[in-house]
Amino acid sequence: MGDRPQAIINKQLVDDADILVAVFWTKLGTATGAAMSGSVEEVQQFRSHQKPVLMYFSNVPVPPNNINIKQYQLLKKYREKCYQEGLVSSYTSIYEFRDLLLRNLWETVSRHPRTLKIENRGNLTKESLTPMKYDPKQTSTLIEKMMEQARLLTPQAKQELLRSLTQT
Repeated sequence: MGDRPQAIINKQLVDDADILVAVFWTKLGTATGAAMSGSVEEVQQFRSHQKPVLMYFSNVPVPPNNINIKQYQLLKKYREKCYQEGLVSSYTSIYEFRDLLLRNLWETVSRHPRTLKIENRGNLTKESLTPMKYDPKQTSTLIEKMMEQARLLTPQAKQELLRSLTQT
């Protein structure tokens, strides 16, 4: 192969994916030689291919002992750059993140219907897009539900857009 490990990931990711969702909390990652981190390089690759990038920065509290100061400083620098470019959102809870992600995915798919390679994987209902109330009992299954809804959201949006185009 001969390529850098990140270059191999980039080829697979950029060629096979339609939307990039980048989520940062306290770390930026390891420098690749071409960018500040693999995640940053992936974002750059997506943008260079004019593919949609949804970027989120967590403001969820973290125990101070779990923070790598050097990584956090790098992340903070990158975050400031991204905010200046107006390319990001932030959230303070997993519930807020869920709502942002679902709304942003819906908006992104609506704006880019012809460029997305999407297969139908199920049905998305309007009820599944409603904001959730915090319930500690749901915490263990929340991520699972988010992933399932994300898998359903993109195909359903494309299907609805195609249906509306053929009806006119």
